[in-house]
Amino acid sequence: MYHGSSTGLSTTLDWTGESNQANACFGISVSTAGDVNGDGYSDVIVGANGYDNGETNEGCAFVYYGIASGIEEVTDIRKDFSLMVSSAISFREFKIGYNIPEIGARDRDILVRISIYDMSGRLVKKVFKGERSSGYYEVRWDGRGEGSMRVPSGVYFINLQCGDFRDVKKAILLK
Repeated sequence: MYHGSSTGLSTTLDWTGESNQANACFGISVSTAGDVNGDGYSDVIVGANGYDNGETNEGCAFVYYGIASGIEEVTDIRKDFSLMVSSAISFREFKIGYNIPEIGARDRDILVRISIYDMSGRLVKKVFKGERSSGYYEVRWDGRGEGSMRVPSGVYFINLQCGDFRDVKKAILLK
């Protein structure tokens, strides 16, 4: 990024950004995003239409917050999110742990969804939906579906979604 002024465009590079994937087409579109976080500074949005995050080429928009001196340095916090299942095989229930990293000055509650799907991709149970701040949390899935009936033995997928971050773990329920 090169800043402009009343005398024209600076020849000094001020900031660079990139996605964490080859062939993501990061920068295919760049625009002001207005003041996304309400701090009084204009923010920038960068498109990457070839970005993969569970689906091939689903695309992604990266938002960078403006600060008094330019653009806030952003580290990729997605690697600090985590989903853990206490045991991949269980006869009764699964303890599901997840970590939401601190997001620094932008630390705020983030929407968290934990759902269980069967082998065909059909939703079995919404275990949790709500906002959480940074920290470690645990929930339990008792092997029951939405109607409180016990589900049959088999392979199930525990899906965690925290904002843009998604992770899936396999769990085998035995009776």
